[in-house]
Amino acid sequence: MLQIPEIGSTKKLAPPQEQPAPTKPRPGFVPPLNLLLRGLGITERDLGMETVTVSTAFLRFIISEIVSRGAFDPVWYADRYPDVEGARLAGQVASLHAHYCRQGYFEGRFSGEMPFDPDWYYSRYEDVARAFSPADPEALRRHFETQGCLEGRAGTPEQRKDADRWVEAVRGKR
Repeated sequence: MLQIPEIGSTKKLAPPQEQPAPTKPRPGFVPPLNLLLRGLGITERDLGMETVTVSTAFLRFIISEIVSRGAFDPVWYADRYPDVEGARLAGQVASLHAHYCRQGYFEGRFSGEMPFDPDWYYSRYEDVARAFSPADPEALRRHFETQGCLEGRAGTPEQRKDADRWVEAVRGKR
């Protein structure tokens, strides 16, 4: 709802909130492999190696590009991170989405409320069931947000397959 200050009021209105980014993938440029490899400072031959040393700046750029294509809730982000919203209102941050992609993600900030089903989470993870009561969904959510998701655990059954894929890749099984 648009707020109009009374005549003679000195109250300033905050700039309108950003519109949420579309959740469907946006069409865009997919760089050829050799361009990515050059940016990382490695060769195609290096892809067969167990480990390689890469350009950290370019790796951050790639991660930012991937993160930018995910779902983002600017209203939630502004509410959850008032420091960033204050910086946006002061003109120090171009947009909340840009902050999240370039900095917030790397600081461990979330792009929106994480989907979470406390009953499923409790029943899925035995160690969680031993440590928490199913009657305390807020404690289960806090565990998920502060520890579980960082370990690669899913918060809902719909996320399980993707979460498990990433955990397997980190363990070197992909």
